[in-house]
Amino acid sequence: MLVVTDSARQADEVLAALLAMLLGAAPAPPARPTCAAIPVVGPSDAPMQVRWFFDPVVGGNLNLWFAIRRLVGDLEGEVSFVPVIVSSPTHRSPGEERVRAWFTAVACQQRTEKALRLIAREGTARISRWLEDAEGQRTLAAAVGVSTDRVRRRELDRLIELGSAEFRARLRSSTGRVGRPPAFAITGSGAFEDGARLEAVRRALEESRRDVVRTRSTAAIPRKGVSQHLIRPPASAGMLIGGVALPHRIVILAEQEDHPDFLLLNAVLELRRRRPGWFAVHVIARGQTRAADDLRRRLCAATQQGLELDYLRVLTRRATPEAAEALRTSLDESVDDKSCTPSDNEEDALSEGSLALPSGLWLDGAVLGQRELARLEREILQIEATIRSLDAVFSAAAPPDP
Repeated sequence: MLVVTDSARQADEVLAALLAMLLGAAPAPPARPTCAAIPVVGPSDAPMQVRWFFDPVVGGNLNLWFAIRRLVGDLEGEVSFVPVIVSSPTHRSPGEERVRAWFTAVACQQRTEKALRLIAREGTARISRWLEDAEGQRTLAAAVGVSTDRVRRRELDRLIELGSAEFRARLRSSTGRVGRPPAFAITGSGAFEDGARLEAVRRALEESRRDVVRTRSTAAIPRKGVSQHLIRPPASAGMLIGGVALPHRIVILAEQEDHPDFLLLNAVLELRRRRPGWFAVHVIARGQTRAADDLRRRLCAATQQGLELDYLRVLTRRATPEAAEALRTSLDESVDDKSCTPSDNEEDALSEGSLALPSGLWLDGAVLGQRELARLEREILQIEATIRSLDAVFSAAAPPDP
């Protein structure tokens, strides 16, 4: 028969207490990183989202990454990109599968760019060899700043399979030419291919933005601070590039050739190069000084000879000093004094009347400041959201400012 004395019972209690203390003080095993989604590029609450389908073992993804980051910055919070990793049917070797899973684990831990840089620099074959032994895995962990040895492989495979399944479903609903990553999709649409300049993505975003505007607003909202006379000034008042029928017009009023606002036109011309046929550029000389008269006559001569773009390059300092001086001399020698001399009424209008407004840039009749100029494309889209389709037709017949 077993007899438990009080002293033995007390010893057991002390031992149990010490064991509990030791177990409580022992550090808990580190939690395994989970991989449910790749962090988005841009604000998570952006009104527009783009799905970016790509296979990390296929070349060209690093350049796309940089282009996507630039576009997100250009649109200032309006768009974000959701990376979706897919498995290409033509890249299914064991080594490529290892690299794809490794990249997914690294990207889940917010190291997408570092992993893309490493793949672009070292290649998938070398990274695959590194993944085969512990020393190589430590090399990779040091290169990207995170370890992947505790990430569950089944989570990575599941995430890649989900992305591939979504991509296949997008392909079935696509109308354009697309068959392999990289590809993109706006929410609710099929996938489409695009190059490193993201031109198709930009067009799709623009159309999506217009759809949102059409659904949000059924009535035109009047714009404030608009001079009706500067929405569409007469083409004869200065040099017009782009034609009178384009939807929008940017007007610059200047008293001389070296007006500092001509330098601001470089950003305008860059947008016009990317979006031809969207807006016209109208240069108007104002004032009655000798410098203003020289500018007015050269604008007229450039228009008569079809040298508008050449002279605009001079005004925006894009031409070399030698070429600029040669063009000025040519324009001065060929100017038709009779046709390029404004009437007294026109001079009064430009200097003291309806066009006697502060010099500078104007967009569809409203002042174009530094802030608006920095986001010019967005400003024009906002204008389109506030005007009716026939406003451009009737603006030329609008009553004069009181």
